Amino acid sequence: MQTVANSLTVFSLLGVVLLMFVVAALLRDVRALQHAMANVLPPRRRQVSAFASPAAAPRDALVLVVSTHCPACQARASALVQLASGAAERVVLLSADAGAAAWVDGSPVEAIIDPILLGELGVDATPQLLRYGPDGTERLRRAVGSDEDLRRLFEAGPNKQTVSAETV
Repeated sequence: MQTVANSLTVFSLLGVVLLMFVVAALLRDVRALQHAMANVLPPRRRQVSAFASPAAAPRDALVLVVSTHCPACQARASALVQLASGAAERVVLLSADAGAAAWVDGSPVEAIIDPILLGELGVDATPQLLRYGPDGTERLRRAVGSDEDLRRLFEAGPNKQTVSAETV
């Protein structure tokens, strides 16, 4: 009886070792797939002509990227409407969903509904604020967690290239 128990213990330990090798091989395959996907995805656009301003009246563009499926996005859009009045920058709400345009109706915020442009920008989370210079060059890209974050990022000014983590 002792021999049978010892044999079962040895076989179970061999099975565990074999399973560890199988899991390691699967993880290696997953990492290879992640690496391959990273090479397939298009790079984020850093210069966007849609957000460039005419040379006669150069100004920055502040773009809030939202999704209609995101409750925080609607709250940030209403805060953006309040901040946009009297802003020197061009203020834009960008979404793939036409319903987001209703959030900024009757305000100085320009709504752009363009899923292709949104995909080319490579925005990975919403709501997110992007700042573009007069030539359409991206200067800032930050996730917006609260109305206070939006206000701080909005007031960062057109001459600042980035906003430090301490500020946000």
